Amino acid sequence: MKRPLFYFSLAFSVAVGLAGCDSTLSVTTMQVVNEVAWLPDESGMVAIVQQQTQDATTGATTLTGGLYRIGADGSIGTQINTQDKQIIANRYPPIICVSKDGRTAIAQVGINIYRVDLTTNTATIIVANQNLLGVSPGMKYLISTETPPNGFGTSQGGPRLCFVYNLSVNPPREVSEPTLNGVFDSRALWLDDATFAFSGVDSLRHWQVRIYDTTGTVRQIIPEALMAYHQSAYARQANALFVYNDSFGIDRVDLTTGVRTTAIVHDSVQSMDVSASGNLIAYCSGGTVGPYTLYALNPLTGKTNAIATDAMVVVMSPNGDRVAYLRNSGGYPVDIHVLPISLP
Repeated sequence: MKRPLFYFSLAFSVAVGLAGCDSTLSVTTMQVVNEVAWLPDESGMVAIVQQQTQDATTGATTLTGGLYRIGADGSIGTQINTQDKQIIANRYPPIICVSKDGRTAIAQVGINIYRVDLTTNTATIIVANQNLLGVSPGMKYLISTETPPNGFGTSQGGPRLCFVYNLSVNPPREVSEPTLNGVFDSRALWLDDATFAFSGVDSLRHWQVRIYDTTGTVRQIIPEALMAYHQSAYARQANALFVYNDSFGIDRVDLTTGVRTTAIVHDSVQSMDVSASGNLIAYCSGGTVGPYTLYALNPLTGKTNAIATDAMVVVMSPNGDRVAYLRNSGGYPVDIHVLPISLP
C-alpha cells in the first residue's frame, strides 16, 4: 500500500526529459517545487525550488536549488541567497516555517539549517550538518536529526536520535537529545511551543501518531494514523489534528477530548491541508478515478467541490480563503498555482 507522501528531487528526475531549449546561452529545462509556505498576511509565499539549466551551446547541465520568494499568485520571484546552492534528496520532508509576524523563516537548504530575514532576503546558518524536522509555531524550538532516513516503506519505522534547540538564544542552544523509536521519515509537527507530533509504528507495525514533549516523552498516541507529509493539517483554533487513516481517508482527532471522527471515506488522499478553524479541508485525490483532482471538503457534511484537476500538493492560506497547490506535470510538481476556496 502506498503512503500519501511526496518528496521530489531533480537528482532523481533527469530521465523525465528536457524541454524548452532555445538559442539563449542558458535555459531552464526542468523545475521542481518541493514545498511552499504562506506568509501570515497572504501577501506572498516562500518556496523550496530546484532548477536544472542547460547551456544551449555545450549542452552542459547545472542543477541548483534553494529558497525563493513567491508572489501571492504563485509566481516565482527572487532567490534568497544561501551558502548552500542545492537541495539534498535524502527523503526527509522539506520544511519551511514562517514566523507569525512574517519577518523570519527557518528552512533547510543543502546540509544546513538557516534562519532567513525576510525583510532583507538574507540567510544565516544556525544549525550545521543536520536534517530539519520541524519548528515550533512561536519559533522557540526546532528539532533536527543526524540519523539517515529509513526510506519510503510504511514498515520502515526506526529509532531516530533527535536534537531539540532553543531558538530564543543566539546561537541556538541544544536543550535535549531525545531518541524517538519506531518513527518514519516524517516531519515533526509542533502543536505548540511544548509538544510535537510524529508518525511511526507500534510494536506490531501498525501506524500511529505520537505526541511528544521536548524531552521525548510520549504524551498521547493516535492509533492507525499517519500525519500529512506536506504542511500540517492541524487546526489550531479547534486543537484538532487531521490524519490519514488506514484506508487513506481523512480522520479528525480532537486533541482535547480524544474524539475521532471520519471526514472522508469515499476517496483516497494524496495530500491535504486544513483551515485554522478546521471547518474546511483542501485535498487532492489519490484514487484511480480523477487522480490529482483538487477538492474543497466540508468535514461536517462530507460534501466536496472539485476546483482543479492537476494538483499534487495543497497548502491552505492562513485565512482559509485561498489554496496554493503544486501543479503536476509528468508526475512532478513543476510550479505553483493559487485558487480561491470556500466551503462546499
